[in-house]
Amino acid sequence: MPDVDYKSFWYTNGVAAQPLYLTVMHCPEDNGLNFNFEYRVDAVTKQEMEFFYYYLCRVLFRGIEDEKRTIGEILELI
Repeated sequence: MPDVDYKSFWYTNGVAAQPLYLTVMHCPEDNGLNFNFEYRVDAVTKQEMEFFYYYLCRVLFRGIEDEKRTIGEILELI
C-alpha cells in the first residue's frame, strides 16, 4: 500500500525462544535498513550486541565497496 504511511514498533515480554534473532527490513523513508534484534539477556550481553552490530555493519560496508568480494575476503578485511 504505497499511499499509506506506517511505522511499527516491536515490544517483547522478555522471553525469547532463541538466544538471538535478527530481522533486517527495508526502510522506505530513506531507502536504508532497519535492524531489529531480539535476544535473551541471559545468553547475550548488551556489549556483545553492540559488537555484533558494529561488525555486521563493517561486513555490509565492505561488501558494498566491492560486490565481487567473497565472504571470506570480507572477513579477512575486518
